[in-house]
Amino acid sequence: MKVSPSLKASLLLLVVAVLQQANGMLPVPKVVGIASTRKETKSLEQVLLSVRGGFNNRNNRNLQNNDKNSNRNNRNNRNNNNNRRRRRGEPEPVIDPNIRSISAKTCVAIGTILALNSGIINGVCLSGLISPQNVKQGSTAVTAAWSNSALGLASGDTSLFLINLKCILSYMTGSFISGFVNANPKPFEVNIASFRTALMIGSMLLYGSSVLSEEEDTNVFIFLAAMANGIQNSLTSTTTGNLVRSSHFSGITSDIGTYTGQAFRGNLENWKKLRVFMTLAASFWTGGYISYSLAMNYGNKVLLFSSILYLLLALVIGSV
Repeated sequence: MKVSPSLKASLLLLVVAVLQQANGMLPVPKVVGIASTRKETKSLEQVLLSVRGGFNNRNNRNLQNNDKNSNRNNRNNRNNNNNRRRRRGEPEPVIDPNIRSISAKTCVAIGTILALNSGIINGVCLSGLISPQNVKQGSTAVTAAWSNSALGLASGDTSLFLINLKCILSYMTGSFISGFVNANPKPFEVNIASFRTALMIGSMLLYGSSVLSEEEDTNVFIFLAAMANGIQNSLTSTTTGNLVRSSHFSGITSDIGTYTGQAFRGNLENWKKLRVFMTLAASFWTGGYISYSLAMNYGNKVLLFSSILYLLLALVIGSV
């Protein structure tokens, strides 16, 4: 049986009217007129769009109401919590103005500068150019120091054993100072007072290292530099959840190899970390490269420059 176009249009208008009533848009008309011609009938596309628009409007209103109710509930919960604390005699929660959040990008930028600085310090100490006794001893990485101290003791070379043991203990002492001063670190949060204290101590250690490097009968300047690097590496590691390790590169070297191998197999989960580690490693290497010419031209004043860098960071840490 064929259905006339006018009847189709009338049925469609009736369905639309019922849907609009359910949607709260328009009241259902008491009488639905029957269109006599196709020209008086809306196209199916226009009708469906109008119905869909009605539903969208209702959904938007519901979302807005839900947001208002959620905000109201949050305010009520805060007020209730405050009232309960007052009844129990508990103090109001205090927001510590000494704690500042720091972004990952800022951490990487500062870490890159510090890695360059550590590369310079280590290169100056390892080259022997500023040591009157031409002692060549690294002040950042202590992996070799562990083995050299063991070899020195095994071979009966007491001086080799002692100098490497002192380097290990110096680096560890620097990390101890950092942990003691910044006892409760949280990832990507900076305790301004703790950081300033630690960096000021590091600055004084490097200043002392610069002065004592002129002494003929001592290698204390190497141990002071190692302590400063221990402070630096501990601060950057604990603040960034080990994302930025700025003065010790054995672990970073291993991670670069691991993440590169994963990337070759299509696993890019650690791609961002790989980029950070490669940046830090390149900065440290660059510091070692330029340390030779710096030591040749400026001597022990190079360590003084590093001391000033720590001091500047300590002064501006609150505004980073």
